[in-house]
Amino acid sequence: MQSIRSAGLAGGISYFLVELSFFAIALPVGYIAYHASTGIWLDLTQLLTDSEGKAQLLALLVAYIVLLKTFFPVRLGATLILTPHMQVLMRLLVNNSKK
Repeated sequence: MQSIRSAGLAGGISYFLVELSFFAIALPVGYIAYHASTGIWLDLTQLLTDSEGKAQLLALLVAYIVLLKTFFPVRLGATLILTPHMQVLMRLLVNNSKK
């Protein structure tokens, strides 16, 4: 994380893009995986109506968060790979705007 912080704005943009891409893929995949494993579509309005539904929703969220945390090294690696390219792109944009 220190090398991403030291990259400044390029590191921040890289981290944002990787996280956005990851969750744009992970959330629909999790939703479809829930349907594939249970045979029903996840309906938040039904889960929030009673205490049993709230407990089930909490259990699903905790399990999902724990699963996603295992992919943190992959997200960090992707950010580290993207950061130098983002720095080059930002330099090109700055140089083109000065001309």
